[in-house]
Amino acid sequence: MGSLSGSKINYLVYSQLNIVKEIGDYLLVYDTNHKREELLFISDNLEDAKKMYQLGWKKKKILSGIVFMAPEIWIIDLSDPFKVMENNNPKENLALYKTLERFKKNKKIFDLINKILRKNEFKNLKVYFLNGQSLETEIRMAGTDKRVSDFKFIFIEALKSTRQFIKEIKKIENVYSQQSRQFKLIKKPLSISKLKKYHNIFNYYKYIDRDFKFPNNIYGIFKLFPKVDYIILVPQSGFKFLDEVSGIFSLKNILFYERHFSRDGNFWLFKKDFHNKKVLIIDTSYSGETLNSIADMVYYEGGSPIRMAVWPKSKLGVINSEYVIFLDKMIKTREIDINDQNLFINLYEKIIFN
Repeated sequence: MGSLSGSKINYLVYSQLNIVKEIGDYLLVYDTNHKREELLFISDNLEDAKKMYQLGWKKKKILSGIVFMAPEIWIIDLSDPFKVMENNNPKENLALYKTLERFKKNKKIFDLINKILRKNEFKNLKVYFLNGQSLETEIRMAGTDKRVSDFKFIFIEALKSTRQFIKEIKKIENVYSQQSRQFKLIKKPLSISKLKKYHNIFNYYKYIDRDFKFPNNIYGIFKLFPKVDYIILVPQSGFKFLDEVSGIFSLKNILFYERHFSRDGNFWLFKKDFHNKKVLIIDTSYSGETLNSIADMVYYEGGSPIRMAVWPKSKLGVINSEYVIFLDKMIKTREIDINDQNLFINLYEKIIFN
């Protein structure tokens, strides 16, 4: 890439990104807002833009050029029950997590990765682990094109054939010989009648995003809520909880606030007066910064905010909340020992095997 142009430097400063290293034409950066790494490509050439779209890169920003973010995939996750079950069962998921964490420390993992990348189907593909303070329960990877999604499945199967994985799964089976518990959760599309129920939300959001569609909704996560006057869901991740939340709480008192740290694109849907009101804010959480920023707004408008972090990916996500949804269990944050060095593994084992 050579020396960075002024426009690229301006973007990095503007977006509070620190360069970790230059990798050919790409930049591995650390996002200080989201507390994690990203792989970026920056160009002012529309021919480059066409190429990056075809490779699966997403437009992140237009500012004196176009900034693209590389395709990303999660490999293993301890906090999201749906991701846990994608890795076959909770025991195997935990064994994979422990295996990969150990391999990453001694660099053995790169021998395995390079062996897979030498296959013809992955010619010229490069993959990179993404690190950061907000990526503790989730192991995440970026790739130079969309084949990284196919790479993931071959990579996981290769991990399962290693001696380290076999050692870890045997250890888990010995300690927890009982069957791991099953999650009583459902993920399904909204019915036609439900789509009609939420047509106001849909119509408003189409102004912001022409391609917007309601995601599959999740049921079985929320059993009860603290007593509040309003609930704020954070789009777009919050839309997958809408139907279950509105089944427990009045739809007219559910609000939406989309928050971005690029200093633009923040907006309310169905804004209310928060003075002397208790307000529950629900969001899937990496660092908890979105929850914090919305809580600050509620507080400065005279309200009492309560933060709920769904499937937190880090200790920051736990600290920056009053309630946590870990797997399918709601926990008061004050009941969690944040100083536990193995917090998330211990929490996972307690919920899965007890």
